[in-house]
Amino acid sequence: MGDEDPDRIDEDKVQCDCLFFRKYYLPCRHIILADRTDEILTEDHWNNFVVMLENRGFDVYEGRGQEPAREGDRGDIGAPARRALTFKETLERLLSRYYELKEGVDPQQRENMMNLWLRSLQRASADFLTEEGTTYIINVERERREAGGEE
Repeated sequence: MGDEDPDRIDEDKVQCDCLFFRKYYLPCRHIILADRTDEILTEDHWNNFVVMLENRGFDVYEGRGQEPAREGDRGDIGAPARRALTFKETLERLLSRYYELKEGVDPQQRENMMNLWLRSLQRASADFLTEEGTTYIINVERERREAGGEE
């Protein structure tokens, strides 16, 4: 995880300045981790989250629009962390889309569509799913850079 900065959490209000908390108003991984080590979440905190969603439902998010990016969301993290974040977001989007299609598509069409999607994902990812494939990709990329004079 690596970015569990204890200074980003306001324990008095049980708030975090990360994008997840600002977007969903729910405990993020930073809060959960802090709670596991320091027990910052009380029953009252959990009840507040429940009441907020029970009373207002999705209206909690109404009118909020897209949360503007803040320094620290992505800009000041290194390439490996940014790549990991992008990878996780892509996986979340794929999973979310899977469940949307699973529920929203005619059952007769669903089987064919899901199989087609799965085959496409497998073809696109096949070289990355084995050590040999990854080594091959690395070697091809290295040869490409060397042939182009890049280093």
